[in-house]
Amino acid sequence: MTEIDETFHRLSQHRGVLGLLVVNSDGIPVKEWPVEEEAAMMMPQGAGRKESEGASMPKGLTQQQSMSPFKALSPQLILSLAAKARHCVRELDPTSNLTFLRIQFKNREIMVAPDKDFTFIVLQKASQA
Repeated sequence: MTEIDETFHRLSQHRGVLGLLVVNSDGIPVKEWPVEEEAAMMMPQGAGRKESEGASMPKGLTQQQSMSPFKALSPQLILSLAAKARHCVRELDPTSNLTFLRIQFKNREIMVAPDKDFTFIVLQKASQA
């Protein structure tokens, strides 16, 4: 089991985690969880219906993209935001570096852990504090 697989398994066990994504430095997804079948089980009833059953898919999305919890997120935009945050951290203290970025919305959180070659992106339900 690779280090990425071990991290995926460990993070997927946390309560509230909706999806995990690893992207390379170009923002291209390398690995994603849940896979299509698991995402279909997580979708609200009726949301994963096929076109022949009366549900229409948004224009330009494939079946797998439409079931992904990351369908509304652009990995390239998240990497761009992380790069800007890293720049701000470096401006404040040139000896420091960005190790983790957390973006909280009303119902969801995006957590970004940038690294040299890959970036982990975690989508989870917002914690109720």
